[in-house]
Amino acid sequence: MEAKLAPDLVNMRSFTPWDFDRALRRGVAAARAFARDLDTDPTVTAATLDDELESIANREVLGWLSELPESEPIRGPGLRWLHWLIDVRVNAKALLGVAHALRWQSHRVPSPRAVEASVNGLLQLALEEPQLRSAWLRALEQNAMGLYDASIVLWERRQELAERVGLSSFRDSGPLPQLEPATHWERDRDLLEACGIRDLPSLVSIGLAGEASEGWPAHLNARTVTQFFGDWLDGLPLVLPSMPRALGPASFLRAFNGLGRAFVRASAPDAIPFCLAQDPHGLGEHEGGALMDWIAMSPAFVRRSLGLGAGRFGTARRALAKSLYLEVRLAALRVAMAQCAMTGDDRLGQQFETLSHDCVGVALPRELALVLPRPRFDSDARYVALLLSASRYLQFRNAYDDDFYRNPRAIEHLRGEAAMSPRIATNDDEVKAGLADVRTLVAEALD
Repeated sequence: MEAKLAPDLVNMRSFTPWDFDRALRRGVAAARAFARDLDTDPTVTAATLDDELESIANREVLGWLSELPESEPIRGPGLRWLHWLIDVRVNAKALLGVAHALRWQSHRVPSPRAVEASVNGLLQLALEEPQLRSAWLRALEQNAMGLYDASIVLWERRQELAERVGLSSFRDSGPLPQLEPATHWERDRDLLEACGIRDLPSLVSIGLAGEASEGWPAHLNARTVTQFFGDWLDGLPLVLPSMPRALGPASFLRAFNGLGRAFVRASAPDAIPFCLAQDPHGLGEHEGGALMDWIAMSPAFVRRSLGLGAGRFGTARRALAKSLYLEVRLAALRVAMAQCAMTGDDRLGQQFETLSHDCVGVALPRELALVLPRPRFDSDARYVALLLSASRYLQFRNAYDDDFYRNPRAIEHLRGEAAMSPRIATNDDEVKAGLADVRTLVAEALD
C-alpha cells in the first residue's frame, strides 16, 4: 500500500485531531460516492478515488493515529474509519471487479427464454416472474462463476490487508470479532420448518412475503414509505437511500430498513467530531433500520397501519414474520460465508452447502456461494443489528405498548437515543438475548 501524503498533511507533527476529522469527512464522502457509483455507473474507475483518498488512507496517518494515547477520544473510532477507507482505496479494483461481474457483464441465456442479462439481471427475473422462477434461478446458478471468482479475490485481499495494517482478522474492527452465527440456530429447526422452505425457489418466494400483499400503498416511493413514520422524522435533514423495486411486501420492509438507517444518520449529533458521530460498520444505523422491520410485522402495524381485519390479519402477519425470520437466517449465512472466504477458495467451496443448510434449512448449490446471498463489508453489523433490534422492539413494547411507533413519548425516546453517539459494539450476552427475542417474536407471529 504505497501512498504519498498530500501537501496539507505532509507535516504529521503539526497534524491535529481536528485536521484528521476534516480530512476523514472528505474521504468518507468520496468513498461513499464511489460505492454508489459501483451500482449505477459501468464507467467508474479507481483512479479518481485514489487521488481523493491518498491524503488520508495511508500508512502515515494510520501510524499517527495508532500512536495517539488510548485516552484520546478519536483514536478508536478513527482507526475503525481509517481501516474502512484503506480497504476501499486498496481494494477498489477488486470492488470494481465484483460490480462488473454482478451488474455489467452480460450472459447469453437460452432458457427459459433467450435473453442477455447480467447476474443481477437474472436474479431480478427470478424475483419478478414466479412461474419461471425455478428456471431463472438455474440460469443464475449456471452463470455465477465470474461473480464467485471476483468475490473470492476481494475477501482474500481484505484479510491480507487487515493483517498488513495490524489486525489479526478483517473482522477485528467490527461489532463482535468472535461472532460465530452458524452455531446460533442449531435448536431452531421447528421455526425454520414452520416457514415451509423446501428449496431455493420456495426460499425466494417466502422471502418476498407475497401472502402479505394487501394493505400496502399502490406505489413504493419516498412519500409512501415515510407516511408510516412521519412523526419520527419531523425537522430531520433526512437523506433517503434509493427505493427498492416493488417486488412484494418485502420490498417495503427493505425500504423501511433504509428509512430507519437514514433516521439514525440524520439524528447524529452535529456538535461532536464526524468520526465520533458516525461509524463505518453502522451498527447503530442498522439497528434503527431493523427496528422498523420488527415494527412492520407487529400486530398494531398490520391492523392499524395496513388496515387489515381479522380475516386477513393472521395470514399477512405470518408471511411478514417468515420473511423477516428468513432475513435473519440469511444474514447469518452472509457472515459465515465471509468468514470462510477470507481463509481461501477451497474451504468455502467445501462448506457452503453445509453452511446454507444450517442457516436457512436447505443446501444451496455451491455455485451460488458469495452470489445468493452476497456478504458485504458490514455483514457482521447487519446481522447483529437484527438481533439487537428484536430486543429493543420488546423493550419499547413493554414500556409503551404494541403501538409505540405512534406514541409521542416513545418517539421522543427513540429520537433522543438516535441523537447520541453511535453504538459500535456488542457482547455475547446481548447477542444471546437477541437470539431469544427473535425466537419469541417470530413464534408469536406464527402461532
